[in-house]
Amino acid sequence: MIIWLASYPKSGNTWVRSFLSAYYFTDDGMFNFDLLDNFKQFPSKDFINMKLSDPGEIVNYWHSIQDRLMENKKIKMLKTHNALISFNKTKFTLPKYSLGAVYILRDPRNLITSLKDHTDITYDEALRFMCNEDTILYDTSSGDYDATHFISSWSTHYKSWTSDNNIKTMVIKYEDLETDCNKIFKDLVIFINKLLKNSDVINEEKLYNAIKSTNFKNLRKKEELGEFKESVISLKTNKKVKFFNLGFENKWEKILPDKIKSKVNDKFADDLKYLNY
Repeated sequence: MIIWLASYPKSGNTWVRSFLSAYYFTDDGMFNFDLLDNFKQFPSKDFINMKLSDPGEIVNYWHSIQDRLMENKKIKMLKTHNALISFNKTKFTLPKYSLGAVYILRDPRNLITSLKDHTDITYDEALRFMCNEDTILYDTSSGDYDATHFISSWSTHYKSWTSDNNIKTMVIKYEDLETDCNKIFKDLVIFINKLLKNSDVINEEKLYNAIKSTNFKNLRKKEELGEFKESVISLKTNKKVKFFNLGFENKWEKILPDKIKSKVNDKFADDLKYLNY
């Protein structure tokens, strides 16, 4: 079965994935980026060995791939940015495939700057992207669609994962990781262990190492040393875009232009109130 690590893009998925990789796939909790190979993205070319000619084709493989993963009776941890929605009457995943999920949530007023910087677009373009119910992500540079993600709008995305009562889900707020990282990551290990029916006590030394070796500064330093394989190239400058860029220095109150601040607050007013942001 599958344990999903789900999030809207630029919400902290890679950070949490790094921590989980360090804790569950090492003996000592010390992280390196090669460990992320244990935590594949779904969907991606890791699961599809044919060229797709249209983004919508990926839907035909959602369940067949998950059926195949079930055959070896091993638990897989998979990253996804896909919303937990149906497309062409096919739901992204089903309870029979899903042991549980971890959903990372980020304040849209912080997320928008990260999204803008990562994709080389303007604030207005980023806001339209976040509000579009038909938003789809795929690698336009390769001309292939094996990693197509139907992410919809930011609001629909988080609701799709957090309101589904058929899959056990732990929700993590990115902002809480700044104030209480140790507790949240410890609670995360407890949650995963329960899903795994693992009765082992938490390895405190390993937990400490996993948290320390995956803090934002360490991940950013490793990226600067060229160790991060998932960097993207800017279409404008043809240079690598910093993935671990601002982190908790991304404070919407200080960074967002007043006009954009007002627009985001207006667009997501109900969500911000509901989520206590």
